[in-house]
Amino acid sequence: MAASNLCPVLLSNNDEPLTPDSLINLSRSQSSFSINVSSPSNSEAYRLLVFYPNNELFGANLLTNISSSNNSLCHFISNFDNGESNALSTCSADSITGMFQFGNYHYALSTDHNKFVLNPQNGQGCSWPQARHKRSITNTPEYYADYLDGRMRYVELAFIADNSVYKKYDSNEEKVHDRLHAIANIVNSLYVPLNIRVTLVWAEIWTVGNKVEITEDSDKTLLNFLFYRRSIMKDPKTHHDNAQLVTDVTFLSNVIGKAYKGTMCSYDYSGGVIMDHHSNAASVAATSAHEMGHSFGMEHDPKGCKCPQDICIMNASNGGYASLSHWSSCSLEYLEKSLGRKMDYCLHNVPKTAFGGAKCGNGIVEEGEDCDCGNTTVCPNKCCVASTCKLAKEAICASGDCCDISTCQPKKKATVCRPEISSCDLPEFCDGTTGDCPADFFVQNGLKCPDAPEDYCYEGECGSRTAQCQMIWGPTGVDSNKACYNYNLQSNIYGNCGHDPGTGIYTPCHKENTLCGRLHCQSDNDKPVFGDASTVTAAYNHFRLRDGKDIACRVIQTTYTGGRKKHDPGMVQDGAVCGKNKLCIDSKCTNKSEVTNFAPKCDPQNCNSKGICNSAGNCHCAYGYGGTSCDLPGYGGSVNSGPSTDQAFNALLWLGVLLACICIAFCGATWYYKKRKNKWLPKEMWNFTKEKLNIQAMLVPVRKAPPPPGGRHAGARHDPNSVWGDNPNQIRVGSGRPVVPPPLVTIPNLNQPNLPMFNDPNVSYFSHPTSVTSSPSSVNPQHPVKHNRSGRRTQAPGFAAPKPPETKALNPSSRQPGDSSSDENTLTSPDLPPPVPPHRDLSSNSLPVKKEKPKLPVKPPVATKPVSTTTTNVNVKNLAAKFDVKNSNVNLE
Repeated sequence: MAASNLCPVLLSNNDEPLTPDSLINLSRSQSSFSINVSSPSNSEAYRLLVFYPNNELFGANLLTNISSSNNSLCHFISNFDNGESNALSTCSADSITGMFQFGNYHYALSTDHNKFVLNPQNGQGCSWPQARHKRSITNTPEYYADYLDGRMRYVELAFIADNSVYKKYDSNEEKVHDRLHAIANIVNSLYVPLNIRVTLVWAEIWTVGNKVEITEDSDKTLLNFLFYRRSIMKDPKTHHDNAQLVTDVTFLSNVIGKAYKGTMCSYDYSGGVIMDHHSNAASVAATSAHEMGHSFGMEHDPKGCKCPQDICIMNASNGGYASLSHWSSCSLEYLEKSLGRKMDYCLHNVPKTAFGGAKCGNGIVEEGEDCDCGNTTVCPNKCCVASTCKLAKEAICASGDCCDISTCQPKKKATVCRPEISSCDLPEFCDGTTGDCPADFFVQNGLKCPDAPEDYCYEGECGSRTAQCQMIWGPTGVDSNKACYNYNLQSNIYGNCGHDPGTGIYTPCHKENTLCGRLHCQSDNDKPVFGDASTVTAAYNHFRLRDGKDIACRVIQTTYTGGRKKHDPGMVQDGAVCGKNKLCIDSKCTNKSEVTNFAPKCDPQNCNSKGICNSAGNCHCAYGYGGTSCDLPGYGGSVNSGPSTDQAFNALLWLGVLLACICIAFCGATWYYKKRKNKWLPKEMWNFTKEKLNIQAMLVPVRKAPPPPGGRHAGARHDPNSVWGDNPNQIRVGSGRPVVPPPLVTIPNLNQPNLPMFNDPNVSYFSHPTSVTSSPSSVNPQHPVKHNRSGRRTQAPGFAAPKPPETKALNPSSRQPGDSSSDENTLTSPDLPPPVPPHRDLSSNSLPVKKEKPKLPVKPPVATKPVSTTTTNVNVKNLAAKFDVKNSNVNLE
């Protein structure tokens, strides 16, 4: 680079200017030191940097050798909470180098004629922004949110270093591993803003020659490497999603990396080759991220893309810049389309371990760590100390889907941290106390799919063939005719029960497994909407029914690998029904009992139709319900997935709030109506209701109505005998009722001769206390008797049995001299009121004198016909005298 592009810079320590020699002495005399970086032309452009030895640069063995030889480390780092990272090497005066980051500005430090100069990396000039507060954070560009869906993806990366790289680093495996780890860590930091985490799960060094031919032809080298990758994919220990070859061979035409587009998760082509073209690992990491972007389906950035820097990562030539850290809007648009085509088929399983074992800086929080930034030099947030993997001061969390890295505090309770991805999946929620999202839970295996009751849930996915056809062929895709599945008895691309991409051999289906082999669909589309054309092959077959209708049997064959959990997306999905109480598992028709017997015991009926059994055997409750059986008001969710809301549903509270709102609204409307129209709204509403429902006013009599014709008939509630349950047409007269205590012995037989008082030939007695009959019609007792009062009870000692009461009919005109019927002749159960008290005998047996019935007053006319003017004069005094007791022949003495 021309000298005119170099920017002079001043370095000082405690206001003392530094030279290359004094800087070396300062770095060797102190374990940590600070320097002030300032611009001679701009007094406001300065930075205070504190450097520490970079102990993580070398492996443990190399550090031991350095300590034993009394040599000092000459590599230092300086990190800020806002993500700025600085590096400085002071091994010798003529090799002082450094990389400084001031906001989005990056500079390379070097010496020129015993002075320090900065080399701008992005052409931004020699001025850098003023220092910000140490707690500030560099925000991602605003347009990122327009393309991201919020779901995390996980790339399991494999690095293979060829023999040229091994020799470049002095044939020292530790140095090579450190180099590969440094590159992978920076690649991960570049993808983190895209909700993609890159973890190095496998690394290999070719110490004795190359295992494939590495030439200057990048295309040939790529094909050779991808062929080798297929061989290591067979070993579960080396399983990965994407692999890259790192070489020190210089490719032709200034190529520093190459990869096929849209091949992520592909068995054949998910990989690339990159050159170790720069001493700075960040520059090589930018190339690695660029080639992985091609695997994600990204093209080179055209003109007009949004980018916060002069160029972004997917620029056609970015190899000369080590400071690239942003993706353009065009790159994110390509990524969005690829993810929409399910090219992330293998990126949903979370890596459990990283290559090299548990250690700080591998991006996985392991035992003894509070957090892990993915490297030991810089952290993407202020909550974690990268070098120690411990939380920063006052931080509660530093990572996880439930951690708010802007505040280093857990997210609010009931925040969704992992949404459901299918009808058989269950969402997970934050509990408000930790930054980690709960483990992934789903609907219990073997239960019916909520949106496809004919199929079953298995491992969080619904086995619906129609849903799978729509994923592959678009909205018009449906499951084809069952006759298509007879092609699975063959062993070719049109039908099979499996395909080995390594050998190309097809496995035919047994007859009982034909419905679980290759998926056959019908669709209006000729091409699938799933995946990329380079990894998906579509095939078509058909047959004709007897009615002349042609049936299409569309299939696909892909080289996508489903990770450790999913299988070929072109095969019938696990959980699809294949018979009565049978479902497909691994392309075999399996009895449902073989699945449910291994599932935790949980009956969906125990969840009271307010929840569903999850994979741990607990009820996942709907909103507003809780408890082990979803039968109580609660927070929803489950004990495994966390609460779905931070407030339990209270029906009474909501009802009270609703009633209060209605009352307030009605009062407000009444006040407004009164103020505007001077009318009361309730009265207007009542008048409107009467008019619509034809409600007439009720007439209230002005005087008491006269007694009805036919004599006096007192109502039961006004009759003196009604309190005893007697006939209201009879009147009892006599002495007061004696108090008879309840019987203390068993009720005797009423037909025994020791009860002469009841030995009446005109009355029948029964020994069974509950039998009921009528007296013979020929018997004419002298007095009506109620045997349920006195004949059914045993008289207590010391009391004489009461005499049968005498009665007088209130309506003597209705009785005939020869009438032999009794007014009461039944036996009732002993739980009726106590016996009627004895009454005095009547003074005479003569019937009362028949009195003249009073005449009713003439009512006013109510008809339209004329009423006669003749009226009857009624003497009120004479009428009252007729009802006077003095004129009655009843003896009340």
